[in-house]
Amino acid sequence: MSPMIQTWLTARGLTFRLHVHEALKSFEELSAALNFPPEAMVKTLAFMDPAGRCILAAMPGAAKADYKRIADAAGIARSQLRAATPAELGETLDAEAGGVGPFPLAGSQLLIDRSVEALARIYCGTGRVGSTLEI
Repeated sequence: MSPMIQTWLTARGLTFRLHVHEALKSFEELSAALNFPPEAMVKTLAFMDPAGRCILAAMPGAAKADYKRIADAAGIARSQLRAATPAELGETLDAEAGGVGPFPLAGSQLLIDRSVEALARIYCGTGRVGSTLEI
């Protein structure tokens, strides 16, 4: 788990469980290899805005991203929204591509799909592709 995420969780007194596994990056890989309820699996996509701020979009693992909707929610034009590079993920969030979690670290903007907000328990990224967080 990324030390940034662990610090964020601990500072808020949140209870969590860390599941360590082989390196898995996609929803499809995770659902095939792990015994987590698919409806509780959350993926987080990372983008950068023109000012260099990270925008995180948390959604159900099986959902297709609507980039226009994400840009609108972030208050920017779709043309200004671009995927964060692996280097930016490492520098900004201390995260690996495919392991980003839904945590507003380092001044990032976090957008959460309403269906995710309604879940009592989620399985999400830890900043590393070799583990999953249960919250």
